[in-house]
Amino acid sequence: MTAISLSGVSAHYGAVKSLADISFAVETGGRVGLVGESGSGKSTLCRLLVGLRTPSSGESSVFDRPVSDYLAKDARLFRRTIQLIMQDAAASLSPRMSIRNLLREVITIHALPIEETWSWIETLTARLGLSKSIYDRYPHEVSGGQARRLAIVRALALKPRIVVADEPTAGLDVSVQGGLLNLLIEIQKELSLTYLMISHDLRVIRRVTDRVLVMYLGQVVEDGETEALFHRPAHPYSAALLSTSAAHAPNQAAQPIILHGEIPSAVNPPSGCRFHTRCPVSQSRCRTDPPPWRRLPENRSVRCHFPYSLSFA
Repeated sequence: MTAISLSGVSAHYGAVKSLADISFAVETGGRVGLVGESGSGKSTLCRLLVGLRTPSSGESSVFDRPVSDYLAKDARLFRRTIQLIMQDAAASLSPRMSIRNLLREVITIHALPIEETWSWIETLTARLGLSKSIYDRYPHEVSGGQARRLAIVRALALKPRIVVADEPTAGLDVSVQGGLLNLLIEIQKELSLTYLMISHDLRVIRRVTDRVLVMYLGQVVEDGETEALFHRPAHPYSAALLSTSAAHAPNQAAQPIILHGEIPSAVNPPSGCRFHTRCPVSQSRCRTDPPPWRRLPENRSVRCHFPYSLSFA
């Protein structure tokens, strides 16, 4: 069954073209990573999926039902189905409420069984390494790492079917990151969750996901199984990201691929291939012809006229 589906989705903020013709599907139980530089459109895509913004064109669906239909007819059901763990966890916690009331608010809004849900919240709190004493504090009295774990508790309290996580391990110590990632995988199996996870840390993506989408300037440029993509990236942009990543052992990355210049403006994207202004293997065709999706072996797709064959074996 398809958990998430996007078909020809574009999103504009005035003149800013944040997303351009995004299409992909995620099967139920999948763990999909979303990577790319800041400004690639990753956070916009996440907010669109959870109904915090609407597409300018195209359609997004959750379990074969359009998000717009959910929001018009049963918004609370939609919120119980899909939850967003926001990048700025501290800002997502109201400063006027204690942690206890912030978590109990979830129960009230969704009319959930009080004792059963609170027991589940306490279980999550303990599994994330937090003491029950944190319930009596206010958001300004907890650390950034604690705020991030509390945001995860609140998202999972509803036992959603889909979790969209925007940088879920940012600001956490490496030792805490490991425990958190293990827990996310355990809970995914327990609840048959579907994950869409954004992270700039490719080590996290490689450890947690089974599939990766690579985004550049509002487009998905590569889509493939995690190990296949990490082993042999097909798009030059993917190769550049991986060539400098600590996700590889020192003997795997021969020479880092240095991209010169900044990501272009989304107000006026380059013609042809959007990556051609920084691509180390760009040719004349790339400057004029937008590359189509190309199917590759190993159940992979790439948006490139001249796919790489770089191997990190």
